[in-house]
Amino acid sequence: MFWYDFSFRSLTAAQDGRSVLEHAGIGAELLRAPQAISEQGCGYVVETADFEGARAFEQFLANGVRFRRVFRRYETGMVEEAGHDLL
Repeated sequence: MFWYDFSFRSLTAAQDGRSVLEHAGIGAELLRAPQAISEQGCGYVVETADFEGARAFEQFLANGVRFRRVFRRYETGMVEEAGHDLL
């Protein structure tokens, strides 16, 4: 199992992103970015389950939510960039 982590530079931007997803009925959690992501200049992530990633991506685009990047985070802690999978 894995999660999609949409990265944001600020807490406010991440809160706005989570709000858009919750409004669309998509489960989302706001978290401090894991170390592997925060090293790339991202402080917060909005996390969704693997099966919600594409819907979350579509909602962000439709609502003008500006996230930085998208990562896939596995149970093992491994993190990889995943934006290309959601296009």
